[in-house]
Amino acid sequence: MRTFLFIILTTLSLNFLHAEEAIKPWDAKAFAGLRSYPLSGAIGLETGYSSYLWGLKSEDPLGWGYLRIGALVQSSGKVNKAELKLSFYPIPVVGLWLDFGASTRNLKTIQTLNCASINCKGSIQRTRIGSEFKGSIEKVFGKIQSTYSWLEPGDSARSYADEASNLQMERGGDRLFSWSFVMGAPYEADFQVALFLEKNQMQYSEFSNLSRGILALHHWDDHTIQWGAGLYSSQTSRLHGQIFVGYSYQFSKGLGI
Repeated sequence: MRTFLFIILTTLSLNFLHAEEAIKPWDAKAFAGLRSYPLSGAIGLETGYSSYLWGLKSEDPLGWGYLRIGALVQSSGKVNKAELKLSFYPIPVVGLWLDFGASTRNLKTIQTLNCASINCKGSIQRTRIGSEFKGSIEKVFGKIQSTYSWLEPGDSARSYADEASNLQMERGGDRLFSWSFVMGAPYEADFQVALFLEKNQMQYSEFSNLSRGILALHHWDDHTIQWGAGLYSSQTSRLHGQIFVGYSYQFSKGLGI
């Protein structure tokens, strides 16, 4: 996620490091984040309800599976987004999902894109399928995530900007493939450092971008602070540095890890 590219708090979430037993099936989290380039920021709320499919949550990472229905709302003031998501985890370290979302924008500029020639306003409807695998060996943890999105703009008269991926769509709609990878290790009990890599690729317009860098995460109680730095590049932007920072508060954890 995505009105704002939450490399920090959603797409590359590392919550699986904390596998304490959850009592309630509900989960809820508030988050906020800011990225320097391409400039973006947002606040949001995510919640969901999970139910066991088999087994019970335990220290065995393969000992149970679950189904989750969730919702997300997110806003930056000029961009607003809502999403419904159905997730299936046959085992807790492997997940598949389907989500439906829509965003409305009132943007005059988007860094790396020319809003004078393409539409940076209006709305986009998106349907997305995704998968993820996460796990750890000794002290090293990792996560791989991939998604494929059907993007349908509200206006098909000219090319559209997708503010989530910072890429230009083909007129009338496009398909977006995104994948990300993160690998790291704990520095202290509640402090982790990780490397990340994320790529976005439009199928029809053939525009793409790549982000890579390092991030740090500090957990205490139900709070998480994350910050980092990296490099961004695309066909419409030279290699450019980026920094980002984010915060999340977990009201309720639910069944996920």
